[in-house]
Amino acid sequence: MYLRKLALRFALATLGLVIALCSSVNGLAFAPHQDQVSAPSDSAPGAAPGLPGRARPTDNSRRATAPQNDDWLAQVQRLVAANDLDGAQKIVAARLVVVPNDSDALGWQAQLFAWTGHRVEAETSYRRALQFSPRDGDYLLGLATLLAQDGRNADALNLLESALQIPPPRADVYAELGRVLAALDRRHQARAAFLKSRALE
Repeated sequence: MYLRKLALRFALATLGLVIALCSSVNGLAFAPHQDQVSAPSDSAPGAAPGLPGRARPTDNSRRATAPQNDDWLAQVQRLVAANDLDGAQKIVAARLVVVPNDSDALGWQAQLFAWTGHRVEAETSYRRALQFSPRDGDYLLGLATLLAQDGRNADALNLLESALQIPPPRADVYAELGRVLAALDRRHQARAAFLKSRALE
């Protein structure tokens, strides 16, 4: 379970943290959200943001069968590392046929939908994941980032405030909080959130 959460947390950390932390804190030069969540970079062969570099998967790992135990997760990680998002979606979908309430699979499904521009479906999957794991900081942050990118900053703020209640404090949560507060013209609070994010790095 720890490895699942760690892998998903790293994937979610690609949703703008670098842009936010590189902004000028003193000048509050906040970068706007991207229109879409960035897909994994193909600059490094066989690698994807937040995931260790892995060899490209074999043909067997691309089959949309229903993997057992943690096999599905390893296959998804390999496919994402190879930038085969469609293949990863098939594995996740197969997993959800077998275990519809698997919040880890729902979280990966949401992230993959976001990466491929299916924002409505991504929101639905995040909300389903939160039904089964309401205090999961990764899902709260992922959904908050998605909503903020669509300009739904008040809703995003509510989710981030919930995420802040889950220990330990996280730099990525505070970074996104700073972006949302800046969009709401709460600049003093936004600056404090960015400073807190830097302190937690």
